[in-house]
Amino acid sequence: GRPTVTIDILGNKFHTRWIEGKNITVNVDWNGDISGAIRKALSNGSEIMQRSKEYIEKKCGKIDGRACENVANVIEEMSR
Repeated sequence: GRPTVTIDILGNKFHTRWIEGKNITVNVDWNGDISGAIRKALSNGSEIMQRSKEYIEKKCGKIDGRACENVANVIEEMSR
């Protein structure tokens, strides 16, 4: 529920290229304007957060804040 900034700390996009085209976070290189990226994330936060939420729900399912309980229930059901 918060805007995010993704920092490419290696400088080669190896770990961040998959996320850049999705517009679900503000991306910045490790030697880039990190404070500017933070300001951008905060000023455009609601749009980015909505796209991020939709992406996460698409990939991970509904977010209900009970991840530990949900995992425990799945494990319990699988053990029956």
